[in-house]
Amino acid sequence: MTARPLTLIGLALLTCASALAEVPQPPPEPASKYASMVNEAEYPPASAPASAPTFKLDFSKVYTHRYYFQHSLENHVGASAFYSSSSGILAVYAEPDQTAQVRLEGLRIQTTTPVNGKPKIDNQKAPPTWIGNMNQAGGFDEAVPGQRPVMDVLFPVPSKALAVGESVDFPIVLDLPVMGSVYTASGVRHITCLGYVTVGKRVCAKLEQIITVSVVDEDTHRRVDAKGATVAYFSLPEGRFVRSAGTMTMHMSESRPAAVSVDHDKTPVKPPAPFVTSDNFVKMVLTE
Repeated sequence: MTARPLTLIGLALLTCASALAEVPQPPPEPASKYASMVNEAEYPPASAPASAPTFKLDFSKVYTHRYYFQHSLENHVGASAFYSSSSGILAVYAEPDQTAQVRLEGLRIQTTTPVNGKPKIDNQKAPPTWIGNMNQAGGFDEAVPGQRPVMDVLFPVPSKALAVGESVDFPIVLDLPVMGSVYTASGVRHITCLGYVTVGKRVCAKLEQIITVSVVDEDTHRRVDAKGATVAYFSLPEGRFVRSAGTMTMHMSESRPAAVSVDHDKTPVKPPAPFVTSDNFVKMVLTE
C-alpha cells in the first residue's frame, strides 16, 4: 500500500540580531491517544513455569497462523491532518525452512482528510500485501520498507529466557518512513515478563514491551524520535502469540542549535515543537 504523500513544512529559526544557544534537547515525547487501548483486557491469573522459559516462535511445522488485524493512524504535518483506520487478516505462513512469510489480506482501509473544515472520507480495499520474511526470534530477515516497525510492536519476542518480573534490553534498528524519506533509527527494546494469565483456554505469558529509537539526519539536521509500547500474550506450548496490542508515536523536529535574541539576555529558546507527528495503534488477535 502506498503511503499518502504529505507536504513538508519547515521550521523557521530566529535570524535577526541573534546568537546561537546550546543545542536544545529533543521535545518531550507525546503520549499516544490510544494508550488506554493497549491493556484493555483483564484475564485470570495462572501459574508460572517452574523455571524461566525461552520464548521462540514455533515455525517447525508448515502452518498458517491467522490473526484479526487492526490499525489506526493519526498524522499531523503543521496544520494538516490525516487519519486512517484499517482492518483485515494478518497471515503468518510457516515455511519448511522454519521461517514465515507474513502478509496482510482482505484489508479494508478508511481514510479521513479535513478539507475546508469538513472531513473527506475515502474507503478502499487493499490487495494482499507482503510484509516480510520473519524468523523464529521475531526478527525479519527481509521486510518491506516501512512495515517492520508495526511488526516489531506486535511481536515482542524476548532475546533470552525470562522469569516473572525479569526484563531484557537489546538493541533495535528501525527504518522509519517520514514524508517520502526513510530514516534509519537505532535504540533499545525493553521486554518484561509480567506474569501468566489464562486467555480463553490457553495459559499465556503476559509480556510488556517498550521501544525507544531516534536518529538525527546530518544533512537536514532533522531529528526523528519514535516510541512504542506493547502488551502481548504468548502461548509457550504453541510457540505463538495469542493476542498483542501496541502503540507507536513518532515525531520529527529540527535538531539545529536554536537562536536566542541578544535582547533576551541569552535566555535559551524552548526546543522547537515537532512539525511532523504520527500516532499509531495496532492490534492482532488469533482467530482460532
